[in-house]
Amino acid sequence: AQASLNGAGTITSLTGTGWQTADAKGIWRPNALGQHEVSFGFHHDLNNLDNPVYTVASNWAYANTGVLSQDSQGKTQTEGYWLQDAWDFHKDWKLTLGGRLENWHAFDGYNASTLPVVRNARGVITDRGGLRGVNQAERNDLHFSPKFKMTWKPMDRLQIGASVAQAYRFPTVTELFQTTTTVVGGITNISNGNPNLKPEEALSSELATEYFLDKGKLRLSLFQERINNAIYSQPGFTSTGAIITSPQNVRQTETYGIEFSGEHADVGINGLDISGNATWADSRITKNDIADAASARLGGTAANPNAGLPSVGQRQPRVPEWRASATVAYRATDKWTNSVSMRYSSKQFSQLNNTDTNGGTYVGNTAFFVVDLRSKYQITKQFAVAAGIDNVNNNEYWIFHPFPARTYFAELKFDY
Repeated sequence: AQASLNGAGTITSLTGTGWQTADAKGIWRPNALGQHEVSFGFHHDLNNLDNPVYTVASNWAYANTGVLSQDSQGKTQTEGYWLQDAWDFHKDWKLTLGGRLENWHAFDGYNASTLPVVRNARGVITDRGGLRGVNQAERNDLHFSPKFKMTWKPMDRLQIGASVAQAYRFPTVTELFQTTTTVVGGITNISNGNPNLKPEEALSSELATEYFLDKGKLRLSLFQERINNAIYSQPGFTSTGAIITSPQNVRQTETYGIEFSGEHADVGINGLDISGNATWADSRITKNDIADAASARLGGTAANPNAGLPSVGQRQPRVPEWRASATVAYRATDKWTNSVSMRYSSKQFSQLNNTDTNGGTYVGNTAFFVVDLRSKYQITKQFAVAAGIDNVNNNEYWIFHPFPARTYFAELKFDY
């Protein structure tokens, strides 16, 4: 039930939470054994988390502060330097080589929570509880990410390219340090940070062919990606029915797939444009033995009897086997455009061991096919009106939570 405005409650503050970024880049185009485009740059970001939670005895809606009951603090900083050379060493060939050096730093991590009073069997207090805090260890990581790409144009309309690249994704300040408890619609959501997260390390490759039409293009690509220490937040249920999530590292995932995309303007008649794409992906957890062994020792619970089943060999959560989209748009005049868009996704999973077979519930995922209609009229250069129907076929589907059914909308837009 909702708390009374003059009753007890909590105040969650994010004052002081934020980020700062700075980027600089340059391009140099020398001509030495062919045309070069040398690009280089610098990136800096500083992310700060300051998230105290106060307990208020009365008038929570009007109070400015209360008794500190929970606290999450921390900072992350990344500095990156990158260099790339795109070299046209032959009229039909281009070689791109590059690299990125990143220095990541996590520091000033601190977590505190209020523990309850503990009594023994005789009722004697053995722990008075209260606010307890821990300073998290400082972290530093230095990584270099190389990049290679080669493209070949055997004819004017055809281009073939192959690429291999490595990249790192560092944990965010909230993934490391933020701990929150919220109640939405009577459901308690608990999110716990993980200060021991390792950075993701991705090795990606692609072989792609593009065919250029008079008013469009077609593209076919084969792709592969291997991620070590993939960061994933798996939702689960406690014995009281609360949803609890905490990010963890999955030792290794591998994805193989094929994607086809295309676009064409003025198909058959002037103003009729068609675009779309379709992707098939086989994405699996290939290594996670230590975590699986720990889950097996703990076994299932009343809330999740399948919690102890292994994740190795299962599909990577939130990556469907099939995904496709298409849009057909008709420009009746220069100012008036009508479109039909379609989106499809096959079944996805939220659990690492794929035991969440019933997707039509909270934290679940289902397959979906959705059709959207939209009509837009550009009144002037600045003003435009639009109206339409989202999910016109009224498909019932879930992606962690239920998505809207058929929805009518109208909008007025002003650009300046």
